[in-house]
Amino acid sequence: NGYPNTTMPDPLAIQIGSQASTMTQAGETNAAFTVTDPSSFYNFVNPPTTNTDTTPYGTELFFLRQKQQQTNQYAGVIKAANTAGNNLATYPANNALANQLKIVARLIKGGLKTPLYIVNHPNSFDTHTNQTDATNHTIGVHANALGLLSKAIGAFQQDLGLMGIQDRVTGMTFTEFGRRIKSNGSVGTDHGTSIPMFFFGAKLHPGLTGASPVLPANATVNDQIPMQFDFRQVYYTVLRDWFQLSDADLAAVLFQTYSTLPIFSQSILPVNIKSFTGSWKNARVSLQWITDKEVNIDRFEVERSTDGLGWTKIGAVTALNAATGASYDFGDANLQQAFYYYRIRIVEKSGAVKYSSNLLLKDAQVVKGVRVKILPNPIDNWFTTSFQDKVSGTITVRMLDLSGKEIWQGVQQANDVYNLTFTINKQVMPGVYVFQVRDGAGYEASTRVLLR
Repeated sequence: NGYPNTTMPDPLAIQIGSQASTMTQAGETNAAFTVTDPSSFYNFVNPPTTNTDTTPYGTELFFLRQKQQQTNQYAGVIKAANTAGNNLATYPANNALANQLKIVARLIKGGLKTPLYIVNHPNSFDTHTNQTDATNHTIGVHANALGLLSKAIGAFQQDLGLMGIQDRVTGMTFTEFGRRIKSNGSVGTDHGTSIPMFFFGAKLHPGLTGASPVLPANATVNDQIPMQFDFRQVYYTVLRDWFQLSDADLAAVLFQTYSTLPIFSQSILPVNIKSFTGSWKNARVSLQWITDKEVNIDRFEVERSTDGLGWTKIGAVTALNAATGASYDFGDANLQQAFYYYRIRIVEKSGAVKYSSNLLLKDAQVVKGVRVKILPNPIDNWFTTSFQDKVSGTITVRMLDLSGKEIWQGVQQANDVYNLTFTINKQVMPGVYVFQVRDGAGYEASTRVLLR
C-alpha cells in the first residue's frame, strides 16, 4: 500500500523469472516485481485490450492479465520506460539470458530508476554428470553454459555502450554453491565450498581479485578449493562502493563491518587519484601519485606484488586530506627481481579500504630472459627444464594453449641446479602449447612444445 510515492516512484527491484529471489526479500514482503519470461513481460507492459481467444482458457487468461495490470501499481512507470527505451545492439538468438538482459537494458535506457535487476541463467551449473565431453574437456554442457553467459553479457555491454549508459550499470554473477576440484566418476563435479564470481561493467577495477588457488598435486573427489572471500564481504563492497549505502545502513543489513574488495575502479574512490606513476633507476623504484581531492582519508599504504595476484604491504604515507589535492612520493629499494607490480591501498578513517589501479615496473637495465630448454620435445606427461646457468629460488612453469589460456602450472624450489623435472598431473589434450618458464629472479623465457 502507498506505492508508488515520491520516495520510491519506481520498483525497488525487478526479477526476470517465475519466483522472486531471496536476495530481494525485505522485512515483510519480497520487494521485487517479478516477470516470468520475456514474452510475458511484453504481454504485461503491452496487455491486450480485447480478448481474441474465446476458448475457456483464453477467457480466463485474459481476465488474469487484466487483474494483473490493474493490481500492480507500478505497471504505468514500467510501461512508460519500456516505450521510451529501445535496444541498439543485436542480441544472440536462442539465448534466454540475452533476452532477459535485453529487457533490462531497454528499461534502464527508458528512464526506470529501479536500482536492482535480477536475471536467471537458463542452464544449470549443477553438473554432477557429463560436465565435459569425455574425450575433449574443452567442450560440453559446462562450456556451453559459459558460452551462453559470455555472449549474453557481450551483447548487453555493447547495447549499454551504444546507449551511452555503460557507466551507470554494473553486473554480478552469483550462485548458492560451488564445485570441487576433481571430476567424479560421472565426468562431473560435486558441490564444493568455493566458486568464482564475475563482475562486468565499465566502472570496474580490471583483473583478478584474490590469488589463483594452489591445487594439490594428487587431488581427490573430496578435495575442496579454500574460500578466499566471505560472500558478505562481496555484498558489503557492492552496497558501500556502488550503491553508496551509509555505514548505519550497512550495519543494519549485514550486522558488522567488512573490509571492502578492489572491485570498482578508482573513479568512485573517496579520493580522486589523478595519476599514479613510477620509475626504476639505480636499483630503486620511485612511486608518485597525485590527488585532486581527499575526504576523511587516514593513509595511503603501498603494496607490492611479484605476480599481480598476491600483495605485500611495504610502507605507508599519512594522508594530508587536502581539499584541493596533494602529491605523494614513496621509494622502494628492496628489489630482488627484475619487475614488480605496485598499487596504493587507500584507508579511510572509518577503516574502509579502496585500491588504486595496478602499476607494473621493470628494470630496463637488466636483460630480460633466462636461457632454458624443455627436454624432451615432444613430451608425454613429464619434461625437464635444462638451464644454461645454475638457478635458485622458485621456478615456475606455465603451460598455455595458443590462445593464451593457462592449462597447467608447475612450481618447484631450486637450489643451485641446472635441471628440474616436472610432471603434468592432469589430463591435457595432445597438441602444441607455449611453455613459460620463470626463474627465481623473475626472468622469463617462452618456448613452444608438442605434447603427444
